Amino acid sequence: MRTVILCYHKVGPVAEEGRFLNVEPRHMAAQVRFFTRRSGPLVTLRQFLTGTPSAAIFTFDDTYQSTADRVPSIFAESQSKATFYVVTQKTTSDWDGDRARPLASRDQIECLFRAGHEIGNHTRTHRHLNAIDDFADEIGRAGADLTDWGYPPATFCYPYGSLNPAVADEVRRQGYLGAVSLQRGRVQETSDRWQLPRLVVGYSDGLPGLLYKLYIRPLLPK
Repeated sequence: MRTVILCYHKVGPVAEEGRFLNVEPRHMAAQVRFFTRRSGPLVTLRQFLTGTPSAAIFTFDDTYQSTADRVPSIFAESQSKATFYVVTQKTTSDWDGDRARPLASRDQIECLFRAGHEIGNHTRTHRHLNAIDDFADEIGRAGADLTDWGYPPATFCYPYGSLNPAVADEVRRQGYLGAVSLQRGRVQETSDRWQLPRLVVGYSDGLPGLLYKLYIRPLLPK
């Protein structure tokens, strides 16, 4: 089974979080069980990039409060770890407009870190990096924030998946082991470590929906 990097956002009951960028906790738990039964405990992206094999890498963009509340207990059942991408200078996802939700507090981020999860860089303010001139500062200052908090970041996540060659080169230049994009696909030996593909998981993706995306859809004619 080739490694797949999965992209999640919120994790909570639909009555609280709605469907937008959300996955029900029971669906998340089923997805974690599926992969751990086949390959054992899951690891962080940092661990994977430094040589630890894993069938899947679970990444959580924005690190919503709902995610920080619910994901650790799901992963603890199998001693698995995940990667959480933090926007360092925001307390809500104001880029979601009227669907904005709280982001994890510093105390919640600390709990994630103490549980062995990876804390990664998702910039300071969640802007489109391919549309601004100060992208190096946006990346660098967020990394400095996380380092000051005690979590020197090893991997990076492009907000909205927005990047260009200059942005990707800057992430590499700043010393990151790798970075995740929103290009679809599984990780191959030839994959660019600073533009790694992922599979976005949404509300309608219970375990059957996820398996369809992984194993059936790639075989269908385009």
